[in-house]
Amino acid sequence: MNRKTSLLTSLLFVLPLMVLAFTSGPLRYTKLPTDLFHVDEAEVYGPERPITGRIEIPYNVSTSTANWKVVGIRSYAFQHCKLTEVTFSPAMRSIGAYAFNNCSELRKVEAMRGLKFIEGGAFLDCRKLEEFQFPESIKLIGEYAFKNCHKLKSAYFGEHVSSVRQGAFSDCWALESVVMDCYIQEVSDHCFNSCKSLQEVRLPKTVRRIGDSAFQYSGIKTIYMGPHVQQIGYGAFVGTPLEHVYIEAQTPPQILYFTENGKEKYITVHVPASAVAAYKQNSSWQKFNIVAS
Repeated sequence: MNRKTSLLTSLLFVLPLMVLAFTSGPLRYTKLPTDLFHVDEAEVYGPERPITGRIEIPYNVSTSTANWKVVGIRSYAFQHCKLTEVTFSPAMRSIGAYAFNNCSELRKVEAMRGLKFIEGGAFLDCRKLEEFQFPESIKLIGEYAFKNCHKLKSAYFGEHVSSVRQGAFSDCWALESVVMDCYIQEVSDHCFNSCKSLQEVRLPKTVRRIGDSAFQYSGIKTIYMGPHVQQIGYGAFVGTPLEHVYIEAQTPPQILYFTENGKEKYITVHVPASAVAAYKQNSSWQKFNIVAS
């Protein structure tokens, strides 16, 4: 290959990348593939220059060739930024993995209905984040998405949430309210590990499994489980001040090291009257104080 051919090949590779990227205001964007049936869409690639304070992600941005609907935040886009507040438009569909990782000054995030996907580690180590508005439209909360958000006070899972993955809210020390108006079948491993302010949780009736260490070292005192729970994972409630467990399941769920040995007798388990005998005869559950609910 001669020099001229090599240069031409390089240009053919680089030019499409240049065409796919553009800048508007303080942000850089990349264009997303579209077809004849969709509007032109783009995602935020990252800041054009260091930014601080508050930022509002626009609904759309215009270039000389098109009007681009802003539907996503690219992975790692704002990692380590000094933002304090972020507002998303209703066009925003997804927040990429580690998009706001370690934004040490971030305190508030306003998300509108339309947001569906919060990928893994999206807000990991945002230790000052106090408020995140969880819209009804969310479907996925990725692994460790809010881990170490020490000041986050509440979380809401709307009816469209189908998956809250491993460790999503672990070490959220101030988390005191979790509302689950959804139909998830599993509370993932380590999901609420070390949530010290979380004292009461009502699980959706659809939950079948509570993962390993799901509430380990949390502040939970009371938990409500539905009729379909089948398994409670290893160490799920180790290191907690748990006092009351309400279970609607007729068949005793399988438990693996539910809590520290010797603490079972201090935990009252409320079960259907028709299931009291089954729980008292079960070798794993008979250590607890079993009563009819």
